[in-house]
Amino acid sequence: MCGSVAITKDHIPPKGFFEQPLPSNLITVPACKKCNNGFSKDEEWFRNHILAMSFSDRGRRLWTNKAIKALNRKSAMKFEMRDNIVKRSGGLSEIKFSQHRANPMVQKIIRGLFYHHFKQIMTKNLKWVIKFNPEDNLLEKYSRFAKFFSIQEDAFQYAFATTDENNNYSLWWLLFHNNSLFVVGVTE
Repeated sequence: MCGSVAITKDHIPPKGFFEQPLPSNLITVPACKKCNNGFSKDEEWFRNHILAMSFSDRGRRLWTNKAIKALNRKSAMKFEMRDNIVKRSGGLSEIKFSQHRANPMVQKIIRGLFYHHFKQIMTKNLKWVIKFNPEDNLLEKYSRFAKFFSIQEDAFQYAFATTDENNNYSLWWLLFHNNSLFVVGVTE
């Protein structure tokens, strides 16, 4: 994905987003050891936050069976997540989601999906606009140009559209557990 010598394969998105038995259409891409192993803490943080916000049955099961177990093993991550709980009116709570911390994971997933679909590495110096759960997700506007894909039904769905034959400009939709949507514009 980064252009270095690929000696491993990386799951895009990480396997932690899926229930057992793992689906047969998981995506793997060639990756250097640094890219494959260097994001593991961020992948776990990202997964835990996505699952904490999920209302799907699958997301709730993964929260219970994976995220809570991981948080119980890693008290620093557990306390960080606890400290990010915000009380809302009406007795509701939500978890603050650090887009700054999520963006590198979103970029990694899109770089992997880009390689998977086009068998080429994305240019390094791209401009990224990443929106989390935006009011206007642009999907209706671009749906006729987009290609849609799904892995394990509601666990992960994505779509993308490109605007030129070299795929230099693209628009991506990443939806995790029918709740957390990232809309991403990529330009040179």
